Amino acid sequence: MIVVYIIIFIILLSLLIVIHELGHFAMAKAFNVYCFDFSIGFGPAILHRKRTNGETYFSVRIIPLGGFVSMYNGGDDDDEEDEQTVEDLQIDASRSVDSLKKGKQAIIYVAGIVMNLLLALVIFFIYEVFFPQMALYTNLVSGVEEGSIAETAGIKDDDTILLLGPVENSTYSFYVIDGNAILTYEDGSTKEGLSVGLNLSNEGIQIDQIGFDSYLTVFQIYEIYDSEGELVDYTCVDMLEGEGLSSISFYMYVLNPDRVIYEEGEYPDDYSLLDDYIPHEIVLGFEYDEENDIYVFGDRLGMSMTILDYKQSFGTAVKETFIDFGESSTAVVKAIGNLFRGRGWSSLGGIISIYNTTTTYLVNYGVGFFLYTWGLISVNLALLNIIPIPGLDGWQLLVCAIEAISRRKVPKKFKTVMSIIGYVIIGGLFVAILVMDILRLV
Repeated sequence: MIVVYIIIFIILLSLLIVIHELGHFAMAKAFNVYCFDFSIGFGPAILHRKRTNGETYFSVRIIPLGGFVSMYNGGDDDDEEDEQTVEDLQIDASRSVDSLKKGKQAIIYVAGIVMNLLLALVIFFIYEVFFPQMALYTNLVSGVEEGSIAETAGIKDDDTILLLGPVENSTYSFYVIDGNAILTYEDGSTKEGLSVGLNLSNEGIQIDQIGFDSYLTVFQIYEIYDSEGELVDYTCVDMLEGEGLSSISFYMYVLNPDRVIYEEGEYPDDYSLLDDYIPHEIVLGFEYDEENDIYVFGDRLGMSMTILDYKQSFGTAVKETFIDFGESSTAVVKAIGNLFRGRGWSSLGGIISIYNTTTTYLVNYGVGFFLYTWGLISVNLALLNIIPIPGLDGWQLLVCAIEAISRRKVPKKFKTVMSIIGYVIIGGLFVAILVMDILRLV
């Protein structure tokens, strides 16, 4: 199966590249620019063909991690091989990129970016319309293990657990189960009024067959008020980072058999609903993990939650498509900005990380979420290409803008030097990120 996953990954990655380069190629042809080569990948060509009476070679190269369209730029910007082709075929200068107005040149350079953004929109639309959506925060119990603490406490399959909404304005995304838990230490002392909840900050990961225990945590909420006594913020402190932990006692409030699925913004803001729920006391012990110097739950609760699949209306799906597009674009822009501020480099992933992530989603969450992830990747590819580094579309757009404003050509020698610097930067980043990916696997 690994070979199949690798083939699927290469095909989809190549598709993103083909769509990108097709944007450049289509607009160049629309403006009658002569194109020497439409190439997918880098390095030696394993396929190099041209249609009968055609003028463009279509190439597939050995390294499927990029692509390019070789165009007739206009003399001093063409390489020696292209110059020879121009001379041999007597291609008119009017078919060069340089002969076009700057606006048309910019359209050619930006077309690949636009195509990837349009592809992302199409992918998000297909995901939202044709695939069932998953409720990320369902509170319906789906699996209680025999003899487990949950079963002993009286929790059953199809019970509905009261989950109060996430703590807002904090650095965490906690779902509060009980805000009056009692933490007992090894010396017999206790700490009351703590909150037990679910840490769901890992990009909306579902409470699924992995189990409830994997996301359970204990924290204390410190409320911050302004001078007029208005609540303005929360600060959460993770109590599992303390010392000498012995056990935690809290209640799970269960309603059976009715389901209560809270939508975004509709969470109860207090415990007034508790009158309708039956409390079940849960006591979990801790054990010390010497290797990692942390306390972990020594007892398993022994239950998991249901993933609720649902279909949404066409109108909602269209709306969600643009929400997906906006949120993913904003996230990519913020991530790029953080990189320039020196943040987030440790979590940066390359080709191996992308493969691992997409394959994991395909195996665990199905084709729909797998497809959605490729929409995110298409947005990434588009917005990364806007960065004005030589070798990327953003650099071509920058040069085009400079020439339009100054009404002078940027010297070929300067562009050559900058191209070398750009390729060194991009190559160095690729190698560094590849090494980081490999080290994560070790």
